[in-house]
Amino acid sequence: MKFPSRSLRNMLIVVTYAIVLYLFLSHLETIKASFQYLTGVLTPIIIGVCIAYVVNLLLKVVEERLLAPLWRRVPRLARAKRAIGILLTLLIIVLILAGLVTFIVPQLARSVSSLAVQIPAFLSQASAWIAQLAQQYELTNNLWTTLSQNWREIASTVSTFLSATLPQLFSWTMGVTNSVVNTILGITFALYMLADKERLINMFRKLIYAFLPRSWSDRVCSVCHDANRIFSSFITGQIVEACILGCLCGVGMAILRFPYALLIGVVVGITALIPILGAYIGTIPSAFIILMESGPLRAIGFVIFIICLQQFEGNVIYPKVVGTSIGLRGIWVLAAITVGGSLFGLPGMVVGVPVFAVLYTLVRRYTYNRLRDRDVPVEDEEPDDILKADRAGHEPETEDHP
Repeated sequence: MKFPSRSLRNMLIVVTYAIVLYLFLSHLETIKASFQYLTGVLTPIIIGVCIAYVVNLLLKVVEERLLAPLWRRVPRLARAKRAIGILLTLLIIVLILAGLVTFIVPQLARSVSSLAVQIPAFLSQASAWIAQLAQQYELTNNLWTTLSQNWREIASTVSTFLSATLPQLFSWTMGVTNSVVNTILGITFALYMLADKERLINMFRKLIYAFLPRSWSDRVCSVCHDANRIFSSFITGQIVEACILGCLCGVGMAILRFPYALLIGVVVGITALIPILGAYIGTIPSAFIILMESGPLRAIGFVIFIICLQQFEGNVIYPKVVGTSIGLRGIWVLAAITVGGSLFGLPGMVVGVPVFAVLYTLVRRYTYNRLRDRDVPVEDEEPDDILKADRAGHEPETEDHP
């Protein structure tokens, strides 16, 4: 049988690709609806995978550093090392949560209560300030005339909004219930995946090598290894960096006698999980809180303090804790946050950086391989730790993540 020439084969590939692309674009809404339905069905499993992956980072530390001497002293316990490791990991997480509930939550509640008490006084001061400005610039008559003309429209709009919102309370309640159920199921899936993570990884590896050619299977496993390395480095470093930044913010505010130091430190620490922009995002509500409590001068001083703290964090803490292990320069991190946030909102801003880092690593490796095949000299302009991390992606993996 005579096979078609290479040009004809390439033409057939292009035509096939064009047809598939046309069908995809013409049925985009159907594909989107199907994807959303499938995502809704698989939500507990997705939550379980995310929980298992994050908890596994702590589980590896517990098994390799805390319990390894115990296995050497008492070999019999090594048979149940996974169960003991999971129980100890869960105990550590429960103790951390209990500490937060015992020491931080009551202080946060007092801060929120104090803030709620200050809101009426702030509103009265704001009203007096607006009235003073209106009287100073002779806007009183025009202002009250406009308000009286639009009052009925404002009242009608508020009434319509409340009428439309009340029927949605039932659907909102059902949504909260579904979220709680999905979270419980996700935790259950996570425990099972942590208990049998090696078996699950071997099963998926066998499926890959059974249904794909050997070369493609090696590439898929290499990509998974790179993704695991980048995601684990990013998650661990980002959590540690956010905790350090939140503590520094709270301690610095207490030293400078800013109000609500603990509350704002927690807010800044949580928002710092978003790379680069997180601390600035947390600054906006925090500055408003200080504005209500202490006035504009203290709010401006707080903004200056956060800017200085963010510069210290970006130039000292972040390179030391997170480093460049994800293999991205600052401009690519900012691009990943922007694109991820535009496409998927807040989760996209958090996950966009490691996803972009994986794509960057693959494109970089493919480009360098093609340049070497063409005998083109390449001068590495990347930092040494990025090159080491990239080369580490080719080394055999000692232990896998779920």
